[in-house]
Amino acid sequence: MMRGLWILGVLLALAGWTAHAAEGEAAKTAEAPKKEPKDMNADEAQAAGLCPVCKQESKPVYRVELGDKIYNFHSRDCKKTFAASPEKFGAKLSDADKAKREAKKTDAGKTAAEEPKTEDDGMMMGK
Repeated sequence: MMRGLWILGVLLALAGWTAHAAEGEAAKTAEAPKKEPKDMNADEAQAAGLCPVCKQESKPVYRVELGDKIYNFHSRDCKKTFAASPEKFGAKLSDADKAKREAKKTDAGKTAAEEPKTEDDGMMMGK
């Protein structure tokens, strides 16, 4: 009889512990509500397997390496859009990445007027 009560006590304690653990898991889930894809930044979307631009399923074929992170995209257009301005989608750029982007902008910003003219340029312009 005494042994039966002891087993019953152990079973009740175990049931209480299991219920408490389940409550803890439910509380964790309630504390961290799932974000809507439209509200995700680039890193969150990437972790969820979504394209940082259009928030659809990403494909490893379309990818951009930014610092030590690799971002996958849904389409070639999404890849181009992101590559043009990753900050717009919440991607964090390292100082080295920022410097590279500035150098590219400076090189791309040169106009034909800034470049030295050759004799061929004058002839083509009708001079």
